[in-house]
Amino acid sequence: MAYQSEAQLEKQFTEQLQDQNYQVADIPNYDALLANFRKQCERYNQAKLTKPLSDKEWERILNYTYRIA
Repeated sequence: MAYQSEAQLEKQFTEQLQDQNYQVADIPNYDALLANFRKQCERYNQAKLTKPLSDKEWERILNYTYRIA
């Protein structure tokens, strides 16, 4: 079995995902991570939402997520 560095594995995996039309998200810090998570959460639940989540609703989701983690 040939050795493959973690960086090589990550690059290969990212290329495979991009070939399947996934987009690379630029997440340089924690705030960007939360913003992306909120965006993806709203996108995933788009059919169930009549409007974007309010800040209060988002706070409840984060609190619930942290409790179960």
